Amino acid sequence: MMGLSGRFVHRTLRRNLRDANIAAAVSPHLAESLEVSFTGHQAPVVVLPNGCDLRKTIPLPVDRSHKAVLVGQLNERLDMDLLDAVKDAGVPLLVIGPRTERDPETGRRLDLLLASENVTWLGELPATELGQHLAAAGVGLTPYADTAFNRASFPLKTLDYLAAGIPVVATDLPAVRWLNTELVTVGSGPEGFAKRVQQALARPHDPVAEERRRHFAGLHTWETRANQLLEMAGARTSRQEAYRRSAAMTVDRSDSR
Repeated sequence: MMGLSGRFVHRTLRRNLRDANIAAAVSPHLAESLEVSFTGHQAPVVVLPNGCDLRKTIPLPVDRSHKAVLVGQLNERLDMDLLDAVKDAGVPLLVIGPRTERDPETGRRLDLLLASENVTWLGELPATELGQHLAAAGVGLTPYADTAFNRASFPLKTLDYLAAGIPVVATDLPAVRWLNTELVTVGSGPEGFAKRVQQALARPHDPVAEERRRHFAGLHTWETRANQLLEMAGARTSRQEAYRRSAAMTVDRSDSR
């Protein structure tokens, strides 16, 4: 999808795993795939997902719009059938992000979607402006196709939506299951996905639910991820130091004999 050689990626992964003390994968599916594909490598593979920023400086709205928002790169990762279903259901859709598609058919379908009367495309925006739009949205969408690439990914947008306090409708991918929260609604198939979006927009504004979403996102911030990485590195260093001390003591006892 990104135009890279599969052989090159495979070779680089094998070398990196061989040379590393710790390997962190962004999703449980990717961690499992690496364990299976590179059996016998030195480094254990642990899950260290993406995180989010809590935009505490942006005031939460008194009420939210009846508009769905899609944030991120527009390319082959998206399930265009789901987006077309949302559009055809008459849901006002705000799209924020650059077009990075490579496939002509995906480009054609994006052209049609973005030209629709109930779709507004703002392109790529600075983080400060993005926060304002998220703060006013009614629901955030993570409509990813069921592909090997997406199964191995951990979409940033899902946590960003929750950090903004808005409900999320997503497709059923391993990253969603890993989050293990009812705060993310799974929509299956075009009709089912569009229906979940409409249901989310129809619910009345609930400040308590918004705070629950923001609290959950607060458990998955980039600071939290950084601390997890430091703990992993510290634990590895401690084990190595303990091993060196044990080995040194063994040598000392041997010399004393």
